[in-house]
Amino acid sequence: MKQFVDKELPELLDLLYEAALDPERWPAFFELMSKRFADAKGLLQFYDRMLGANSANLNFGTQPEFLKSFAEHYANANPYPTLAYGALPVGVVVRASRVVDEPTLATTEFYNDWMRPQAISPHHLGVVLQKNRRTMVLLGIAPDAVALRRAPDTYRKKLQLLTPHLSRAVEMNRVAARAGFAERALAVALDALPAAALMIDGSGRIFVANRLAEALMRDERVIRTDRCGTLMACRPQDSRALAAAIAAGMARLVPPCQPVTLMSTATGRRFLAWIGPSRRANDAAARQSCGGMRTVDRSDMVLVVVTSASKGMTVPAEAIASAFHLTAAEARLASALVAGRTLGEYAVAAGVSRNTARNQLADVFVRMGISRQTELVAKVVGTLGLAREANDD
Repeated sequence: MKQFVDKELPELLDLLYEAALDPERWPAFFELMSKRFADAKGLLQFYDRMLGANSANLNFGTQPEFLKSFAEHYANANPYPTLAYGALPVGVVVRASRVVDEPTLATTEFYNDWMRPQAISPHHLGVVLQKNRRTMVLLGIAPDAVALRRAPDTYRKKLQLLTPHLSRAVEMNRVAARAGFAERALAVALDALPAAALMIDGSGRIFVANRLAEALMRDERVIRTDRCGTLMACRPQDSRALAAAIAAGMARLVPPCQPVTLMSTATGRRFLAWIGPSRRANDAAARQSCGGMRTVDRSDMVLVVVTSASKGMTVPAEAIASAFHLTAAEARLASALVAGRTLGEYAVAAGVSRNTARNQLADVFVRMGISRQTELVAKVVGTLGLAREANDD
């Protein structure tokens, strides 16, 4: 045991936590584990308790023909999950014969046609790594039968030392997979926006960006990232204002900050960066951590939308009227200002006098509880977001 604790266990843990971060590293870990457990055969099995069926598995030390037959048939003929593992406590290593006794096992197809031809002992070791109402994760490991017979307690103790780390690695994989799914889903959602859009995490790094944002960084050179992946403007004077606006978005200032003006270092075109905090999750369970990894928490992020300053953005008047209880005329005025038109341009387009437009704007300020035009734009965008970006001429 001393050699295992001093040398072999640290080697195993190095590979195990690599697998926790990268599932493709599991085979390398199990290959070494097999060697450290007397050329053991083993199975990491994910069992759906609601369906009563195997949902996924990873075999190691098993010959290819047995791998194929397990996948095709024996995974769901395995008696261990169905008979007794569900009643075992999580994290306690036991002999498999405690779960399914030898006489009962000897009557099963799984033992006679799959275990016995591989010389897998009925007394091999097993442990429940995770268990909830829906899923159970099991590890079964069968050291060489002769070696196991000679030192059963030694192998049990070795596996018991590994067990909390195995449980943690499985959970880290689950968290990473869920975060990866959330990231992919978010990328799809941002790509549906007709404007450059990026989600920025709490440290200022880009969590995900849509194709238009990537093109903006590549072609217009309006925004970029530093070596740490932190979002910056290409011009230093713009970058300070952008960082301050993102910080304000993280702090959820109400009303939201006015847009930041950015300049393209490639074409000289002007752009506006609109910063809006994501909605806070109501469920405290939205934050979970395990081994230093964290699920995606949208409450720690801000959305950055970058539009052409010459066109601004369009938010439908109907949406503004509904959100802020404005009249139809007041909402049309607010929509025009958000789109980047001046008060005079709106008056001409609407066929009203400039004085009438001013009076309408004063009424809008009162209804929305603001006092400046920049606050109006920021409040509408912060509340309703982007409907669509007008096409460039």
